[in-house]
Parts: sequence; structure tokens; C-alpha cells
Amino acid sequence: MKAFPMKKKMREKERGSMSDLRLPRLLGDYAVLQRGKSIHIWGWDLPGRTVSICLVEEETDSEPEKNMEQGKAPEQDRTSGEKARAWYVRADETGCFSAFLPAKEAGGPYTLRVEDEAGERLERKHLLIGDVWYCSGQSNMELPMSWVAPYYEEEIKNCENPYIRSFKIAEHADFHGSLSEPLSGKWKPANPKNVLDFSACTYFFAKKRWEQTGVPAGILNVSLGGAKIEAFMSREMLEGYEDCLAEAERYAQDDWRKEQEEKNEQSTAEWYGRLQKEDAGIKGAWMQEEAWNKNEESMWKEEEAGRQDYSSRIDVPFFFRNTGYRGLCGSVWLARHFTVTKEMVAQDSVLCLGTMVDADEVYVNGSLVGCTAYQYPERRYPLKAGTLHAGENFLVIRLISEQGEGRITPGKPFCLKTESEEIPLSGIFQARVGAVCEKRPPVDFINWRSTGLYNGMVAPCEAFPIAGFLWYQGEANAHMPGVLTYSDKLKRLIESYRKAWKDDGLPFLYVQLPNFEIETYYGNEEERDSDWGAMRIEQEKVLALPGTGMVRTIGLGEDNDLHPHNKKDVGELLADLAEKMTGGLLS
Repeated sequence: MKAFPMKKKMREKERGSMSDLRLPRLLGDYAVLQRGKSIHIWGWDLPGRTVSICLVEEETDSEPEKNMEQGKAPEQDRTSGEKARAWYVRADETGCFSAFLPAKEAGGPYTLRVEDEAGERLERKHLLIGDVWYCSGQSNMELPMSWVAPYYEEEIKNCENPYIRSFKIAEHADFHGSLSEPLSGKWKPANPKNVLDFSACTYFFAKKRWEQTGVPAGILNVSLGGAKIEAFMSREMLEGYEDCLAEAERYAQDDWRKEQEEKNEQSTAEWYGRLQKEDAGIKGAWMQEEAWNKNEESMWKEEEAGRQDYSSRIDVPFFFRNTGYRGLCGSVWLARHFTVTKEMVAQDSVLCLGTMVDADEVYVNGSLVGCTAYQYPERRYPLKAGTLHAGENFLVIRLISEQGEGRITPGKPFCLKTESEEIPLSGIFQARVGAVCEKRPPVDFINWRSTGLYNGMVAPCEAFPIAGFLWYQGEANAHMPGVLTYSDKLKRLIESYRKAWKDDGLPFLYVQLPNFEIETYYGNEEERDSDWGAMRIEQEKVLALPGTGMVRTIGLGEDNDLHPHNKKDVGELLADLAEKMTGGLLS
């Protein structure tokens, strides 16, 4: 066993008013510890205090046999019937203590007992020894099972498995320096409730790895939608990229960052406030069917509104750019009748309306049944039995376009569903402009800025031994000309992560971007020149680095969706690649 102080001193804001003896959240109940490697146990106490550490099988109730010589490991690991042994370390001048216990094979459950000389004692229960995979990237890595639940109902129903566990690192960017542990989070075993919070891609990866190896699988989910690779990199990794270093320095200034946060909040509130105030559909209650039955001239006068000749009938789904609404920023109201049977009225149903750009409110028979504030989620609004009327019903969609790129996405489900029936809702809608505004001001996504996520999310995991890395990222970097630096940055990230985890042989598995055609944007004009083909070439280049593997996903994407639902095949391809690259070593 090794014993030495941790390098990172815990900040006072991280410690708060908790007891003196503390363990990191990663060493919590239900944790998975890496098999075949020294088991790292660390934490914090008052400087100079001696701390005992014991890892005992849970079916063993015996008191640990104490090994009084600090830093000395037992001659052999405990076997069945042998008393558990304890190791002693001393907290250094910063209050950190750290010890490496002998490696173990896969198994468990275990209880971790930590006690100091003042009598403070902590226990962490139901720990397993298995394979821990660090999984990072942006939205397609983060995408939870709840997002794709309608496509995997049986998987979710039958997912109970205490040997698959996940820890979601809380979203946090820090520009001052590395945190010593995540600000929040806990380990969760797979069951129908918990799995909804699991990354879909990593759940299917872990499930396949369990089937392949019979070894417990732990997932560290360190991902954030929209984040660029630079956010996951330290200043050292970005050496030579002066624009990134300048950005990191700028956001390390608390006053500057606070100013940006206030601008975000203020500009968003003002833009939506003006839209609400000026929207004729809000004033005229266009969510009600009666408003659409009024005389057109009394309801809305184009000359008074000063608006161009917009189409009054639209074939939905549609792109603004293909209609008279091209470039419109503001709101468009869409309405149509649809007919349901008596049998459908008595059943719960779901309005499936695909994706929309950017935000929407949906009304049925005058009542709000759902709304979504941004473009990416697939709209699925549940309707309780009795909400609909037998015969004719009235559907109204208030569609908000922030950048003039509005759409109801073609090729997506657009219907009313029950368990037994489905009514198509696409076709001709009445259409009216509620309000015309300027473009919504760009949002400064501060957490995506250079070095922020490395300090706040990556660094807190570096003390936790792992089996390898999974990476699914690149969409946010697929813009010219910056995409041409991606392979260099990813290589730097890989080499630096391996160095941080003190293991140059850690496998790094990543996903090449799939097929995707429909335009996407992040609210900034300079980021619209997207080139996924160039990104795929950059990703290919990284295979020159030893110990890397790439999953090709052309054909698994959806041309009309940045977030394809087929995360099962992606996860399983990663698992097969892990088996190929590490099977002889880990299985």
C-alpha cells in the first residue's frame, strides 16, 4: 500500500460546515471501485490526525484486525473467514489523507469503514469491485434514458441490475482552478426509476460489458450538452492556443463572468417579455377555437400590424425558409381540427409533434397541454383520458422562432397516439403571425468556455482509478475553420488525461460523428459554417495515437436530428470495441 498526501487542497467553500472527517462523494454508497488496480481511498480531516481505513465484505461482521505500522500492507489479502485488516494514514498539513489498498478481483459487496483517532467514523456500504469507465462529451453522451424512453420501454422495464451503476458529475464550470471533488452527485444502481437519469449511451455500454464479462460496471458520467472540447481541457493542454487561454483568463474574472450572466438573464427576459407583450395571439386568445372563427378583418389587420403578406395556410411540417415566413423572428400560431373516436376519448393518449425550432406552446380545446423552451427535445405531450372530445377537437401550436430559422421538423412523428390507435396530424393548418421581433440576442453559454469544465468536473475525478475512457463529442467543434485543430486538441486531451490518471495505457474509445444533414446553430453567426465531414476526418487522425479506438456511426444517425435515438447500437459498439481492445486484460 502507498500512502501520500493529495496534491489538491480542499477549498473552504467545498467543505462547508461538515464534520472534520470527510470522504469524497465518489467514495459513496454503491460506488464501484476499479478491479485489478490499487484501491485509492482518500479524504479530509484535521491536519495531523491519524485515520484508519478498512474495506470489508459485508457478510463479515468481525472487527478489523489493526495493522498498527502506518503504510504497511498485510502480507496477503483477506480470504473468507479471515479478519478484515485496517491501514493507517495521517492527514497532512492541508488536511488531506490518501492511501492505496491492495488490488482486488471483481466482487462484493463491501463496506468501507474510515475512522480517525478522535472517534469520528464513516461507513460507505454496498461497494463493488469492477470496471469503472470515465464517459465524457456533449449532449449525445449526456442524453438520458428519459429522453429516449418511448423507444426503449421494455429495456427500461427490465433493467434491474445492481451490478450496473452510474455517477453523474454535477454540471459546474470553474475558471479559478481545479476542484478536489464534485460539488454534488451520488452512485445509483440500475433500476427502472434510476436508469431514466443514466446516460443512454453509457447504460447500453455498461449492460453489454456486464453481459460480456460478468464484471460489475461503473460509469462516471462527465458530460454536458453543447460543450466544446476546449471546456474539458486544462490551461496546460491548451498551451499555444492563445485565443482559448485568453478566454479562460477573461472568465476567471468574477466581475466579467457575473456581467455575462446578468446579460444572459436580462436579454432573455427582455426579448421574451416584448414578444409576450406584442403577440396578437396572446391578446386575442388565439389558443381558443372561437378566435379562429371570427371575421378575419376584425381579428387581425395586416396593414395595422405593418406586416408583409404571410401565408394564412401552411402545410405542416415545414421550414420557415420554404414559406412566406422566411427569416421571421417572433411567433406564428398554427391551428387545425382533428377527429377522435369515443374509444380514444376513454384512453390516455400522447401528442407526438416531433422537434420544433425554437420553442412552442401547444393547446388542445383551449387548454395548454405542453410547452418546450428550446429546439432539441422531441415533443411528446401526454393527454389524460377525458381531455379529448368524441368527434371534433381543436389543436393550436404557438411556435416561437428566435433566429429566423423556425421549423416543425419534417420526417418526425406528428400524430396523436393511444395504445391501439394513431391519428396523423400533419397537413394543412391555418396560420397567423402573432408578433415580429428582432433576433434574440446571443446567449453566452459560460459553462462551455475554455478550461471551465476541466476544473469543475474532470479534475475531481482524477484520483479515482478507472478502466478507460469513452468520448462522444465534436458537434460543437464542427465549424470551420476551428474544426481543423480538433485532432490536435483531442490528442492533447488523451495524453494529458492518461498522465493525470497516472496510466499511459488507459484505452480511449470514442464515437465518430454520424450522418446529419439538417442545419443546426448555437445562436452565433460565426458558428453556422458547420462541416461534419471535416470533423470525421479529424477524428480519424486521432487513431494514430496508441491505445485509441473509434466507433463509426454513419447510418446510426438521423439526418433530421442532432440527437439520434439509437443509443443502444452506439453503446454496444463501444462495448464490443472495449472487449476487443481490453478483453484479454480486463475480462
